[in-house]
Amino acid sequence: MRVRPFQRYIERGPERPMVSISGTIPGRALVVETLNRRLEIDTLEVDEDEQGRYAVVKEGTYALDEHAQLEVEYDSTLDEYVVGVRLAAKDPIGFWVHFDEDGHVNGSSSGQYGGPEPEHSSVN
Repeated sequence: MRVRPFQRYIERGPERPMVSISGTIPGRALVVETLNRRLEIDTLEVDEDEQGRYAVVKEGTYALDEHAQLEVEYDSTLDEYVVGVRLAAKDPIGFWVHFDEDGHVNGSSSGQYGGPEPEHSSVN
């Protein structure tokens, strides 16, 4: 999955505060920061093209801590790649950043696990 640097603010409904999630590529890793947590994800490749710097990361699940995990995956129902955060069961609302095949942000969403398909948000 190709990811370019990003910053998103995502609404999670009236009961939960807006969250920020960002991704940077300071060296050979993709650094994702959200919910006062920072995670470095090893990359398969870091390169630059006419559209800027990008990292190629492997799909998988990465622990942010004992209460949250970061998921990098291809969502076949949406036909796009997503980087998402799932929190502990006490807060079943997750949030995702959607990417096109070239690594650009294509939108964001939030929703309950196992519930209806998350709706895209226009919040930047």
